Amino acid sequence: MLVVIWLILILLGFVANKSKIVSLLDLTFFIIASGFRTQGNDWNIYAAEYRWAPYQTSVDVKYPGFLSFEQFSINHGLDFKKFLVFAAIVGGCLLFLGIYCFSENPNAIFSLFLLYPFGHEATQMKSFIADVIIYCSIPLILKIKPETKTREKIFRICCYLLLNYIAIQFQFSVAFYVLSTIVYLLLYKKDAYKYLLPITFISFFIVYSGIFNPILRSLNVRAQDYIEINTRFGMIIPIGITILLLVLDEELIKLCKNANLKEINKIPIENFQKYSQCILLMIPLLCYDITFNRLWRLFLLLTYTVFAKFLYLKKISINSKGVISISLALIILIIMVYEQEFTIIFGFLMNNRVFG
Repeated sequence: MLVVIWLILILLGFVANKSKIVSLLDLTFFIIASGFRTQGNDWNIYAAEYRWAPYQTSVDVKYPGFLSFEQFSINHGLDFKKFLVFAAIVGGCLLFLGIYCFSENPNAIFSLFLLYPFGHEATQMKSFIADVIIYCSIPLILKIKPETKTREKIFRICCYLLLNYIAIQFQFSVAFYVLSTIVYLLLYKKDAYKYLLPITFISFFIVYSGIFNPILRSLNVRAQDYIEINTRFGMIIPIGITILLLVLDEELIKLCKNANLKEINKIPIENFQKYSQCILLMIPLLCYDITFNRLWRLFLLLTYTVFAKFLYLKKISINSKGVISISLALIILIIMVYEQEFTIIFGFLMNNRVFG
């Protein structure tokens, strides 16, 4: 039953892309699908962690923010099943808050989210909560314009860093977005590719050589989970997908500019472009561990935001819309096959306490 509803909501999001009723249906579906699942990625691990949470302190765990979240739930009498529902409500609401901050076409974005990264985000609570906190914080940076006053810039950057710090307490890998934002701000008035390409190539060979591994281990114990793995040839596919995403973003934004689109919900289209270019910085990290491909998720949500606006622009030809739509669909399909997304989605949608 949930699989049928999932398919209907994907289609409905493009037909009624601004409907608040559809948004409410989307949010309700996410809470039921994620919060009432009876299995999924890491389900047993999360259940075991939740049982041990009352006996642990922040120094005992890698992610103290998630431990505090668990202990808050336990202190309010929630068992693990109710905790899953609570986490789905918190994460789902933050996701929709971020979507509404970014776009006037929220349901189209959520429809694309339901394809990818829905499966992973609905089952990986630490990553999901960290991701949606970051997602809600990115507009603080992207809404900075050349004419923005210095005091407001400082306030926005400080709020962004605070939210990123909170997110890192749930999942360390999202620290990457702090790096992306620093690079984005430093290169804001420059030709980003002139600097990003050499930075990426140099970083790639340094990381591949393993020179900095001992230093990273000494800086943060959580980094050890990632740097102990070296993916070698396994990184070729995710690097290829990363480059495909960048090429698609560039073409998509180029067409939007040609249609005289200046802003999306008060965010300059150039800011989307410059931030999306920072996806190149992912490439060196993929040398360590291909699980860094989870960083695609937020970049894809930015792509979805621009695409949701592009799709309804009257100045764009049907042919251009068709080419971009097919290209995006193919990239999503490649990612879903590569990350076994269909197996994950069907697994928890067909094992649910509400719909069976």
